[in-house]
Amino acid sequence: MGSDVVRARALALGAVLVAVGRMRTRLLVVALGIALAAVYVPMALFRLVDADEGIYLLNAKLVMGGKLPYHDFFYPQMPLLPYVYGLWMKLFGVSWYSGRLLSALFAVALGLLLYAHVARLTGSHPLGILAASLFASSTLGLAWLSPVKTFSLATFLLFASYAVVFSRRHRWKYFVSGLLLGLAIDVRLYLVVVIPLILVHLVRTETGDRRLQVARFTVGLVIALLPNEFFLLVDPDVYLFNVLGVHGIRSPFGLVGLASQKIELLTDLLGVNPTYGGWSLQFTLLLLLNAAALAATLRSKELPPLAAGIAVAIIVVSLLPTPTYAQYFSIAVPFLIVNAVFGCARLRDELSSPAGRVLRRYVHALFAAFLVAYLLPAPFAAYRYTVGGDKVPGVFTRQNAPSWTIPMIRQVSRAIDEAAPVPSGETLSWWPGYLLESNSSVLAKLENPYALWYSSNLSPLQITKYKFISYPELEWHIRNRTAPVAVVGNWMLGSKPFYRDLLVRSGYVLTRRVGETEIYAWRPR
Repeated sequence: MGSDVVRARALALGAVLVAVGRMRTRLLVVALGIALAAVYVPMALFRLVDADEGIYLLNAKLVMGGKLPYHDFFYPQMPLLPYVYGLWMKLFGVSWYSGRLLSALFAVALGLLLYAHVARLTGSHPLGILAASLFASSTLGLAWLSPVKTFSLATFLLFASYAVVFSRRHRWKYFVSGLLLGLAIDVRLYLVVVIPLILVHLVRTETGDRRLQVARFTVGLVIALLPNEFFLLVDPDVYLFNVLGVHGIRSPFGLVGLASQKIELLTDLLGVNPTYGGWSLQFTLLLLLNAAALAATLRSKELPPLAAGIAVAIIVVSLLPTPTYAQYFSIAVPFLIVNAVFGCARLRDELSSPAGRVLRRYVHALFAAFLVAYLLPAPFAAYRYTVGGDKVPGVFTRQNAPSWTIPMIRQVSRAIDEAAPVPSGETLSWWPGYLLESNSSVLAKLENPYALWYSSNLSPLQITKYKFISYPELEWHIRNRTAPVAVVGNWMLGSKPFYRDLLVRSGYVLTRRVGETEIYAWRPR
């Protein structure tokens, strides 16, 4: 009788301890979520606007209005992003802040997923918090996961696809992984490089029916990619040109070329020659930790972890397009962090042995120096991308920064509506971002300014078929005053004097100046 009471009390105490442990974990996740939101939400709300954001958000607005990417307007990416952001803005309003908030939510969710994954696999909440902290202070993450671009959504979906395969109780985990990976590919096509890596991991680790798991993964992948068939069937040539062909005409050097630019970018990323951005050794430090972790893995005659393979694949494929940009590598950051923290966990275990205690003090000092060197650039990057503007892609200089703030762009949108003779009329703008919060619509074929810039590489027939606009056609619209309002502002790349003169000679009158942006209007007499 007495032993039964003791056993019952022990079971009750165990249940209480489990409940307390779960409550502490939940409170920790909530606190971590608040901390991540405290970083990424302000960054998203105050970051200087990237020129591509105006294209993506306006395209999302067009999709909400029933337009089809590729077939109604030029769109050089996979189709998911405008539908995700379009649906979000349908629910929460069409605005810059609405779109930015969704990007911040994806970044926060990614940080929490990173924490949970590392904490589960290492059995250490502090290491999970370390991973989330490295992510929150990543300059690549701060700069490129906060704006409305493909990186926030694609990175979240890709990392979720990776993390779910480590679930021990989810028999449909490879179906979910395939579904999430397919959705990530629906945002950025080159993430197809991850497919064989997950399949290899499946074969290496699954002890049950591998063919069944491969089938589940394949079904999930196909379901996610199936909507592309609709766009393909409407016009295969138009779809394939938008998602593949156009990337071969972005530069005179073809799809893969100009090795000197790629080398220059790598030296910038590694902090050797900061050409494209602020000086930072973060990427170098992550690569060094990954190299050390990989060396330790190989020394133990173990196979490299999946995170390392994905990171390497993304880095390699990100170097291929011409030109290559640093922002492409932001997708690799969470995987580099995972592998780096796994290396720290391995080192922790080795130092816990009697032989390792002698080195513990030196390793701790080295780790503290690493953290200082890693964390130090974060506030400077946050300032540069929210206020400074120096060497920020698309902004370039401090003098240009005010023109790329959300409040200034919204002022231009209101001024366009005030200048428009009728609501919902067309406006000629070399950058479509001004029309996001405006009642006016952008002149047809200027939904994406790249359609103008790349037009010189296409034949007249191709220009018409792919919804591009040539320079002579644009000048025809100005001379014939197709649009009653024209905006001379952001992203005109030195062509302002020419078009300003052409507008005046064609009868347009400067009616409003908002900062450095000029609004011209034509009124019939």
